[in-house]
Amino acid sequence: SRFVSRRSRQYLLALLATTGLGLLIEAVQMVGARDASMYDWLLDIVGAIAFLGIVAPFDRRLATEWNWGASLKKACLVGAFILLSGAFAPPSAWLLTYYLRDRTFPTLASFESAWEQRLIETKYSTVKFVAPPDLFVSVDGAQVARVIMFPSKYPGMEIWEPSPDWTGYDHLLVSILSESSTDLRLVIRIQDLVHNQLFEDRFNRAFALHPGMNELKINLAEVRLAPAGREMDMTRITSVQFFTVQPEDTLTIYLDNVRLE
Repeated sequence: SRFVSRRSRQYLLALLATTGLGLLIEAVQMVGARDASMYDWLLDIVGAIAFLGIVAPFDRRLATEWNWGASLKKACLVGAFILLSGAFAPPSAWLLTYYLRDRTFPTLASFESAWEQRLIETKYSTVKFVAPPDLFVSVDGAQVARVIMFPSKYPGMEIWEPSPDWTGYDHLLVSILSESSTDLRLVIRIQDLVHNQLFEDRFNRAFALHPGMNELKINLAEVRLAPAGREMDMTRITSVQFFTVQPEDTLTIYLDNVRLE
């Protein structure tokens, strides 16, 4: 093409090939256990543009074709590094989250810091870090988690990717305040990395939460022996969930001090 020189065309083709390959990889992940992500695809594109932006100012053939000056080359490099900085921001934030997570262990969740929200997922519910209600006792810190669960099949919250190695500890404990006027059935579910998503391959226990404060305590030996036909890998725990089953009304509970001892 007379509008696009041969060297420029190679850069354009490299970008298009990377974009297409990234899209294909995400499409393949729609089948099977993995999840496709438009965000990951956009990161692929950003990375390709940034890489080409770093290489281009040092490409003599491209410089001959475009005849661009030093100021334009510097602008290209600055733009490329800005793109890279933006692309590395999310993984950097996750690295900091995992570092702080492991610093607070054996506390799994204290609901005091914004980074903890990255490890919390909800299903048919909302979670907000708030000041403890007057009835909440034994609080360490200034905040607790208020969990509002809406009428649905399994509303609740999940602590995803807590510190995984629970060996050397005997119990999981959690302080919970129930606002219900009657007993509330709350299920705690714990699973490891090799969990096959079957009910019998994880730890599940239902507790009767009484109105007011409740201190729940789970023997980790029972967690280890919970999966049928195998032992749970206590060095690779991946999830702790708190949920109820098909509530007829909206329910509110407050959690604090999810911890091992």
